[in-house]
Amino acid sequence: MNVTLRQLRAFSAVARTKSFTQAANMLHVTQPALSLIINVLESQLGVCLIDRHAAGNRLSKIGEEFYPLVSRILSDIDRALNDINDLKLLERGTLRMAVPQVMASTLIPRIISRFRADYGKIHVDVIDCPVEEVSNRIMYGDAEIGIGPFQNETQDLRADLLFEQSFRLAASEGCDLLSKKRINWRDLEGYPMIIMGGQFANQLILDVHELIGKPISYSIQEVSFMSTAFGLVESGAGVTVYLPYASALVKMHNLQTRKIYPDLKNRFYIYSDKNRDMSPASKKFSEYAHNYMSECSESRLSSSWNL
Repeated sequence: MNVTLRQLRAFSAVARTKSFTQAANMLHVTQPALSLIINVLESQLGVCLIDRHAAGNRLSKIGEEFYPLVSRILSDIDRALNDINDLKLLERGTLRMAVPQVMASTLIPRIISRFRADYGKIHVDVIDCPVEEVSNRIMYGDAEIGIGPFQNETQDLRADLLFEQSFRLAASEGCDLLSKKRINWRDLEGYPMIIMGGQFANQLILDVHELIGKPISYSIQEVSFMSTAFGLVESGAGVTVYLPYASALVKMHNLQTRKIYPDLKNRFYIYSDKNRDMSPASKKFSEYAHNYMSECSESRLSSSWNL
């Protein structure tokens, strides 16, 4: 049995109007064509849906029971099609994204604010998590997109470069390291370095070694969150390195910052599942994120924009 939407809409129109002529006009078909559609439907179902009489047409007993079911089916389909159209036009929907904790409290709210100004009916659900969990959140379906630094295990993820920023030093006022005219990565060897542990710490050490071409031995204290690192640095427990998008937290802890030589950058990407098409909402948000970052220089991120 292969009942079509066209047949159901034809039956519904006749049932509503009780007239083949009016129903044909509604559907923009000829009356003979409409009669054929109904005849084929009845043949496929093996029942009579409409009793035809010289005095008029009326639903058969089976037709009376079938009509409410057809009405609900057509209503559900029309609602689903409207929902799809709303999603396509960004008139509704939810976007779930996984973002590192510091970024979720600094940079991302600014981008969301701009996005919602134009697409206020799209709900953006931010999943703040450790850096190394961003890719897993996408792979397990918790998030549609994620933002994070380069990761080696991303063969199933689509990676779109969003921005790159240079690492900077953050230290408490009075730290003698700040008196140097030019601070290089080797200068940090003599100070406790408080940084996020796990993937971030390992990648940073590898990148510094590759950058300067010599082994460096840092005294590292690993923490789970950059906010903890900033708090400890404020207390004088050591120094840390950060990226300008976290400058609001640096300012909140009254820390002094300096550029570190040679320049070492970290790249951040928008990740999504290669095996799934991105929704209209995620595509548009990615576009807004790119536009926002293209307008922001590192100096603006760390000063006038208070990021």
